[in-house]
Amino acid sequence: MNHRCPDCGVTLEAVDFGMQDAWKPHVRTGEKKEGLLGKLGVDETVPVDAGMCPECGLVRLYANVEE
Repeated sequence: MNHRCPDCGVTLEAVDFGMQDAWKPHVRTGEKKEGLLGKLGVDETVPVDAGMCPECGLVRLYANVEE
C-alpha cells in the first residue's frame, strides 16, 4: 500500500477490515455485470483494501480500481 496519512504524512499499513465477519467490504460501481447476471440487473463490485496509520490510527478504505 502506497497511500499516506493525510494528518501525519506517514505510510499507511495494510490491515484486514471486517464487519463482524459479515461480507467482504466492496463498493458497487453502478455498471452492469456482463452476460446473464448483467441482464438480470446485477451490478459490478470492486473489492476494497484497508490501510491504517500507525501514528494516529486513522483507517481509510481504498477501492481496487484498475488504472
